[in-house]
Amino acid sequence: MTESKPAFALYYPWLWLSMGLLMLLTVIVFSLIAIDQRMISFAYLDKVEHLLAWGFLMFWFTSIYPKRGLVLFAILLTVSLGVELLQTLTTWRQGSGGDFLANFVGLLIGGTIARASKGRLLQSIDQWLYQRINKV
Repeated sequence: MTESKPAFALYYPWLWLSMGLLMLLTVIVFSLIAIDQRMISFAYLDKVEHLLAWGFLMFWFTSIYPKRGLVLFAILLTVSLGVELLQTLTTWRQGSGGDFLANFVGLLIGGTIARASKGRLLQSIDQWLYQRINKV
C-alpha cells in the first residue's frame, strides 16, 4: 500500500534539512579557515565561489520550505553578513563588501531558481529515495 502525502510534502524532510545544515556549516568553516590565495586562477573566482555557495544554499533550503523563501533569504543573508564580519576578526581572512554583494546576488539567484522549479528536483530525489527504500 502506498502512503499518500500532500502535493509538496517530502518523505524525508529531516534528511534534506540535515544535509542543508551540514552544507551551511561547511560554507561557514571554509569561509573562516586560512586558505592560500595564490591558488586562485582568475581575478574574480572568489566572487563566483561566493555566488555559487550561497545561491546553492538558498536553492536547497527554499526547495525544502518553498513557502518560507523570504524568511530563508533573511536568515541566510544575516548568516552571510555574520561570516563576513567574523572574517574581519581573523588575521588570515578579510571580510569584504564585494563578497557580501556576491553572497546577496547568489541568494537572489538561488531563490529565484527554487521558486521557478517549485522544489521539483528535491521532490523527485525524495520520492526516488522513498521508492527505493520501500520497494514501491
